[in-house]
Amino acid sequence: MATGLLHLGLNRGDRVGMWGPNLYEWIVCQFATALAGMILVNINPSYQSEELKFALGKVGIKALISPACFKKSNYYLSMVDVIPDLAVKAEGKGDVSADYFPKFRHLIIIDRNDDNKSYRYE
Repeated sequence: MATGLLHLGLNRGDRVGMWGPNLYEWIVCQFATALAGMILVNINPSYQSEELKFALGKVGIKALISPACFKKSNYYLSMVDVIPDLAVKAEGKGDVSADYFPKFRHLIIIDRNDDNKSYRYE
């Protein structure tokens, strides 16, 4: 996982967000970011679109790791609310560009990946 984050172009000191419920992937990400010298930013799993938008803008993460959905929470749709370009299929798999979040570059989905603008966790 640490090597994968480095291959995405993330560097020592970069912030990586983790948004979602308690999953074993959370622990893997904690150790991977620590090993790579990155800062893991835990984002409250109950945040809705507006709260997420505020958090992303405030913290300046470069990548976000999240499940697509869990129980009644649809994290991916909340991300699309915040960054509408995620809904547009395009070449350049996994690379995200958002005007409001100039540092944000990568969305990593834990449980599925049928979208061209996100990477699969595996």
